[in-house]
Amino acid sequence: ISYYKQKLKESTLNQRKEIEKLFTYGKPIFTYTLLLMNIIIFLFLELNGGSTNIENLIQFGAKYNIAILDGEWWRLFSSMFLHIGLLHLVMNMFALYYLGTAVERIFGSLRFIIIYLLAGLGGGLASFAFTINVSAGASGAIFGLFGALLFFGLNHKKIFFQTMGKNIIFIIALNVVFGLAVPQIDNSAHLGGLVMGFIASAIVHLPKKRQVTFQFSGLLLCAAMIAFLIFFGLQNPQNQTMQQISKIDELNREENFEEVVKLTSELISQPTQMEAELLFQRAYAYIALNQHDLAIKDLEESIQIRGDIPEAYYNLAILYFDKGENELAKDAISKAVEMNPNRDDFNRLYERITESAHTD
Repeated sequence: ISYYKQKLKESTLNQRKEIEKLFTYGKPIFTYTLLLMNIIIFLFLELNGGSTNIENLIQFGAKYNIAILDGEWWRLFSSMFLHIGLLHLVMNMFALYYLGTAVERIFGSLRFIIIYLLAGLGGGLASFAFTINVSAGASGAIFGLFGALLFFGLNHKKIFFQTMGKNIIFIIALNVVFGLAVPQIDNSAHLGGLVMGFIASAIVHLPKKRQVTFQFSGLLLCAAMIAFLIFFGLQNPQNQTMQQISKIDELNREENFEEVVKLTSELISQPTQMEAELLFQRAYAYIALNQHDLAIKDLEESIQIRGDIPEAYYNLAILYFDKGENELAKDAISKAVEMNPNRDDFNRLYERITESAHTD
């Protein structure tokens, strides 16, 4: 009996050591580096125009489909290090700390950074392919870490479910449901990152495990996913419309306003989710052509469809003010300033309109 007790004790100790080895292969060097980088970049962004200013985010590398279509594919990586507001940063950094340290300890630092960057790329491409909104954040890469833990669970089912498995699956499901319920969340980036993180884990595999055929198949699957998302994004009607809007914007800068009116009218006559932007561009051309009533009509319709374009309120305020409708002008410029308080031209017009209202 003593002999078997000793053998059982030795077996238990060996199992514990094996489990400890699985969770202590690497040190979280890159996790801490990424945390520091994200925080420094956020502070830099806040000190140079603000992290919630859309124009500022675009300038510093947010995912912006028009710019990507013009060849700025680097945004798929730069957007991973930008965050929109303090809450967004804090939530992602907590997730990165807990998930990153776990994944880096399991996979090792080199495998971890490959998984993280490929997952971020997958999330960015999925966002490019399926959504037209400006977006930023490490969420796609962080969901890739969930994918890495699922891959670990696939290879060590018993240990996975004895330790973290149920919690990981619950958190993934909760985030997916939450992402579907809240329109502001880029769920396509989350899912793209999750899938790519799993595939990237298959490519690098777990430490001391080498399956060349399996890993090569993962590499082919990764390449196929990237190619599919790029192709789908380029063929997406919404992205094609955005390219047209970029062309219209260029025509406005070239002062070819009659062509702007013609092209925007053709696009608006077809079903499109970019109607608000097209109306805004046409209104700009109408202003230049001194057709102010048509411009007001387009701008009013534009903000009814989408009320988060501060320039639309600004232009509308100018037109109302020129017509002597000071109350309407004050309401419009107040909304523009509220959305973008750092714009000097917005603030100057606000002061001019409010001073005129006091004089009246």
